[in-house]
Formats: sequence, structure tokens, C-alpha cells
Amino acid sequence: MVWRRMLLMAAAWLAPILSAAQPATDSAFADPILGAVLDVYDTDADAEPLAELLSEWMEHPLDVNTADAALLARLPHLGPALARAIVRHRDRHGPFPALDALEAVEGFSAERVAAARPFLTVHTPAPARPRLRVEGLQRIGRRIDLGRGYRPDSNRTRYAGSPDRLYTRIRIRRGRIRLGLALDKDAGESLRWDPSTRAFGFDHVAGFAALEGIGRLDRLVVGDFNTLFGQGVLFWRSSALGKSRESVRAVVRSGTGVRGQASAEEDRYLRGLGATLRVAGPLRATFFVSQRRLDGRLRADPSGGADPPSQTATLARGGLHRTPGEIAGRGVVTERLTGGALTMSAGSVTAGLSGFHSRYAPPLAAGEAADARYRLAGASTSGGSAFGGAVLGAFYPFGEIAVTGAGSVGGIGGVTVQMPPHGALVLLVRNYARGFASPHGYAFGERNGVTQNEAGWYAGLDLHPAPGWRLAAYFDLYRFPWARFGVPRPAGGHEALVFVERAPRQWLRISAQLRHETRDAGAPAPDPTGRSLDALREETRQSVRLHADYLHSPALRLRARLELVRAATPGLMDAVGRLLYQDVRWQPAPRLRFDARVALFDVDRYAARVYTFEDDLTYTFSVPAFSGRGQRSYLRVGWRLGPALTVEGKAAMTRYEDAETVGSGLDAVAGNRMREVRLQVRWHLR
Repeated sequence: MVWRRMLLMAAAWLAPILSAAQPATDSAFADPILGAVLDVYDTDADAEPLAELLSEWMEHPLDVNTADAALLARLPHLGPALARAIVRHRDRHGPFPALDALEAVEGFSAERVAAARPFLTVHTPAPARPRLRVEGLQRIGRRIDLGRGYRPDSNRTRYAGSPDRLYTRIRIRRGRIRLGLALDKDAGESLRWDPSTRAFGFDHVAGFAALEGIGRLDRLVVGDFNTLFGQGVLFWRSSALGKSRESVRAVVRSGTGVRGQASAEEDRYLRGLGATLRVAGPLRATFFVSQRRLDGRLRADPSGGADPPSQTATLARGGLHRTPGEIAGRGVVTERLTGGALTMSAGSVTAGLSGFHSRYAPPLAAGEAADARYRLAGASTSGGSAFGGAVLGAFYPFGEIAVTGAGSVGGIGGVTVQMPPHGALVLLVRNYARGFASPHGYAFGERNGVTQNEAGWYAGLDLHPAPGWRLAAYFDLYRFPWARFGVPRPAGGHEALVFVERAPRQWLRISAQLRHETRDAGAPAPDPTGRSLDALREETRQSVRLHADYLHSPALRLRARLELVRAATPGLMDAVGRLLYQDVRWQPAPRLRFDARVALFDVDRYAARVYTFEDDLTYTFSVPAFSGRGQRSYLRVGWRLGPALTVEGKAAMTRYEDAETVGSGLDAVAGNRMREVRLQVRWHLR
């Protein structure tokens, strides 16, 4: 039944392409943010920070004649090597008269300029009086079909609050001053005012005030902020890109120092004060202090000898405070941190040193299980790193090495090679020791952001061999030298991807992607006496993806995908996952847009799950993982009521065949469907 529906959908999609109708040759209806996000996020990941950043740059594009290399490098289409090439070219030849002049920069092509164009601009005279820019956003969403966690049953654990997800954000900018505020309540959390438990209305409150470019003060941030230095081995308090079809530029980082942060992210930020000063010439000095409360679980320390006994804690991630247990662990650990960095960016070279010292109260507990033996523990920790990069003709060597704790070392290094006008490649090695605990790092790796207990090497290639063609590929070989959760001993694996895209016309793009990964997983095995021993087994996951994007007219765009996944596990039959979806984007008027999707999936078991991106409300994306058999559909409506007001809504439903319940635990829903609705209002003054 599912296969019949898939075939009918495929036939319906191919019909307009094969027809004699003349499609529009103007791709003005393209979505540069969605395209950039799809390039660098391919599976279950948090794309919201990148979507917010790109949305801000679409509204306030970066000036290629004044932006520094670190900021330009954050564009997925550029990367550190091309960003430094831009700065070097303008230093030698003067300002760019137009964006098309970027094609004269070594390593650039017309395709690369076109991809980055929506986020860049050339110098325009600053107004005599800086304008006030204000943006307000209110988002609300909830599931219609609720789990047992919302039932008024006093005999069972239940969620403390309503199923509504609320998010409020305000951003203000005028000249050199920036302000940001974010208020967030997750589904199941309560709106309450209880200073004794550090609850002030919304469960999560974040905000900052920033001052930029006054005398020797490059930037001052008070409140919540991120710290991004080097390759993220020691400091990268934000999400970052990992392995994807953007196989070269996405794996190389370029830190931008201290940046104000006000978002729904509840883990990766610092709270206090940070400042960057211009010391002399290209030398910058950054310092920061932070004190914030972290979630965790307390327990008595049997070795403390105190009466009452002293306590230790283990940290908890996720930021959810819905049940009595989660609420009890809210903010029970205090982290006090001081740190700083010296950075230099001159011409083709960037280099820096960074360091920090953190104290925890109560102390963090040492792990008892094998996989937790080397986790962060004790009352304090510290670390330091050195990082740098340089443009040497077509080559860009880069790297960072860091030391934390009692001397454990972690590092990453590599080189990118520009091959104008056809593309680029990267070679990268990494080694994070099992005892290298980097609480504020988020470096590249197989477990992107878990900068510990991993070694490996990576090779990536991105080619544009002919107009309208693109080839991207990577191979990653990795090893975990110590046990991990669910894997009782050292293990390893390898992963490879090949992506080919063909754009024979402006209105048609077709691509194919092949991915293969084999990795060791934990599995019990009997010894000759029948006892169960911890062992490893090799698991393989392979996928084939066919994707097409067809611009029928300025008002109508079609997008379709077919994906097949095979998961092979020793001792079990191979599992197969199948997914086919059809997207329709219709814009009947300049201020009104509809996005709809119908997806069919048939997945034998969770090991063969299929991930797929969904276009969501502005600044948000969702990446559901499909398992079982069923259908997923949604309708998104965006309506710009005026130059300053936009209203968006999304309704979605997932229906499973032959299922009696959907979800698990407190989110388990009786029946075979899950429905949700979301609404967002955005207002801005420019």
C-alpha cells in the first residue's frame, strides 16, 4: 500500500517536468536560508542558531569592504580560507565596487558569489543619525494529542505545566548599541514566579547588552554571551557545523570572540561580562567572567566525613524542568569562570592564545562506571590553548592544541586547498585524549561537540567541474580509545558520503547522495561457560537519496525526495527504511505564501530510521526521524500584513499504521496519530 502511494506521488511530480510548459527562468522564489541550512545540516541537529544568524544577515547584510575575516567565515558558502582571501584582496586592491567583483578573488567562482550574495553587500554611506531597529517575536506551539504526563492523575508523575511551548524574543539595535532578550517555556514546564527556586515567570530567561567599536573598545557584552575561539577545542559556547555535503568549509571553524546571546539555547552560553580591547595594531585582548547555575543531580559524598555529609553533583543537560525530579535538579550547581584570549589577525595570518579557570560548587562527582571514569570531576578545572591559520597561496593550514585538567591534550589540525575555479579539498586530523575534559569546547568530530575520547582523520572534496555540476564527498575514519555510554570498550568506525548535483536549467536541480557508515556498537556475548560478557559488534548503515527541485513559475515551486536506508546488524535481519515526500510552495501574492508537504514512510525498525528536514516558522527548522509505517503532512502559511508585521502558522500531523500508541513515557499518546500546531508573530521597526 505504501509503495503504491510512493509510485503515484513520483509520477505526479514528474508530469510537469516532462510537460511542454515553459517554466520561469527567474529563481527569485529561491530560499537562500533553507539552501544554506540543508547544505550543512543533514540529520538530527540544531539548525536554529544558523537560521537565526543567516536571517539577521539577510536583513542586515555583511559589508564585504568592512567585515573582518572571522565574521565572513561564518557564512557556510565562504569558510575561513575564502574569508581571509577577501580581506587580503581588498587590502591589496582597495574596496570592492560591487559584489560581482568578488569573482576576482582567488578561489571564487560565479556560483560561489551567487550563493553568498543574499547575505553580503558593498559599502553604503552610514546615515548621519543611526536608525533604531527593533524586532519582536512571539511564538506559541503545542501538541493537540497529549500524553499521560498531562493527565490530572495524582497517583503518577505528571508534568508541572501546560503543553504550550512559548518563546518571546526582543532585539534592539541602534548604531553601536545592541540589546537582546529571550524568554522560553518548554512544553510541560510551568509559568511561575518563585525566587526561592530561581523561577521568574518563564523557565528560561536570557539577555544581553552590547557596545561595539568605541575607541580601543572593540566589544563589551554584559549579560549572556558566547565565546568562540580557534577551532572550538577549548572554547566554542555555541552549536557548530559537522559532517555534511558542505564537505570542506563546514568542518573548518573561525572564532569571532565574544558575542551576545539571547535565544532558547539553555546549555551553551556564559553569563556575566566579556570585553575585547584593541591593544596595538592587529592585537586584540579578550577577557570574560561568568557565574551561572547548571542543572544536575546531588548526592551525599561518603568520603566527606561531614555531619551532615557534604555533597557532590553530576551535571545534566537538556534544560527541561517539567517533572518533580527535573525541577529538583534545576540550577543546583554553580559554575564560576574566568578566562581570556589574545588574538592577532594581520593580512593572511591569524593566531591566538586562550585560557580559563572554572570552579564548581558543590564539586562534580567522579564517575563510577567505566564510560564515566574520565568525565569532568572535582571542585575546579582549567585549560589553555593555542590556535592559528594562514593563507599561503592556495593553501590554508589551520589548527588548535589545548591542555586541560592534569595535562590531558586535545588538538585538531588540517589544511584546505583551493582549486580555482573548480573547488576545494580539506585534510584534517584530530585527537582528543580520553582524559581531555573540555567543558566549554565544541570541536569537530564524529560526536560533533563532544570534545573528548576521540581520534580520527577526515578528507573532504567539493568540486564544480562544469557549469551546473557539483560534486561533494568526504571520508572519515575515527576511533574512540576508551569506553562510551553503551559501548563497553574502545571502538571505532568509518563514514563516507558522495553527493552529486546537476542544475541543467535555472529552474531545475536534481541531486543524488550516497552515504555509508560502519561502526562498533556494544553487545553482550556469552563466554564458554554461558556468562554474559561485554563485547562489540559491527553495525552498518547505508542510504541512497534522490532529490529534485523544480521552479514551475515565480509562484509555484515543487520539491521531492526519495530516500532508502539499509541497516545491517549481525544476528538480525537487515532493516530497510523508505521515505518519499512531495513539497509544494505556492505564493499567490507577494505577501502570502503557502508551504505544504505529504510524506510517506515505511521503516522496518529504528536502526533504519530516516531523517528529513522540514521548512518551519522563520528562525526554526525541525528534523523528525521517521520509524514505523505511516504518513506525515503539514501546511505552513506566511502572511506579511504590512511592512513591519508578519504572521506565520503551521499545522502538522503524523499518522502511523497498525499502531496503538505513539511516543513513550509521559509523552505516550493512545491512538495512531500525533498532531501539532504552531503560530508566530514577528514585528520589526527599521
